[in-house]
This record gives sequence, C-alpha cells and structure tokens, in this order.
Amino acid sequence: MLAIPAGVYRLGGEGGECITADGEGPVREVYVDGFLMDAQAVTSEQFALFVAHTGYVTDAEVFGWSFVFAGLLPPGTACLEQGPSATPWWCAVPGASWRRPLGLASSYDDCRDHPVVHVSWNDAHAYARWAGKSLPTEAQ
Repeated sequence: MLAIPAGVYRLGGEGGECITADGEGPVREVYVDGFLMDAQAVTSEQFALFVAHTGYVTDAEVFGWSFVFAGLLPPGTACLEQGPSATPWWCAVPGASWRRPLGLASSYDDCRDHPVVHVSWNDAHAYARWAGKSLPTEAQ
C-alpha cells in the first residue's frame, strides 16, 4: 500500500463537462488526512478469492446483465439495449459479470491478473470490508 500524505488538495472541475449539480464544481480546496491506498487495482483473481471465502453475489450477477464496451464484443453478441444516448458505445449484455466479462460465452480465466470488472460500489465496498480496508472518499 502507498502512504498518501495529509494536505490540502484541489477538488472539482470547471467548464462545460462539469456538472455542478452533482458536486463536480466549482474547484475548491479540501483538506484530506493522510491515508493508505493500494498501489494496484483489485484483480479478478483477488475478487475470486473473496467470493470463494464469502459466497458473495455481485449486483451484476443478481441483475443478470451488465454494460460491456461494444468494441470488445464478438460479432453477434446479444445486446439487451444500447447504453444511454450520451454513451451509445455501451451494450447491456446478458450474463456479463466479473466471472464472464463479455457475457455468457466468456470467462475471467484469461484475465485473472487484470482489474476486476462489472463491480458496483456495493460489491467494491463488500470486498474492501472483507479485506480489512475501505474505499477512498471522493476527496481522497
């Protein structure tokens, strides 16, 4: 884990892509206490260990689908719906989850050392608690 020092940081954004109603702006200074953060993202293999120990079921597995970047999908992959109009490159794929990143015909076996995908905030929070860690705050 990396030690991130305490200090004052600039948070937020400006400009046309900044949605102030979502708290993205204006730019402001915030004080953040020092904290530890993993140097690398949680891998599919690490997440699989968590699931094996706890029996955890992710939100995507409960829903039965997740959005996948359409450019990664093999031709003919079923798409329940396109993503929102602002992000049409996403495709709702039946069976897509951390276990099956591109849908039912795929497996995470070829990407065990890649960052885990199709994980919601709820899933990440459950993993972090199991690992004795916490998710970073927005300011962190």
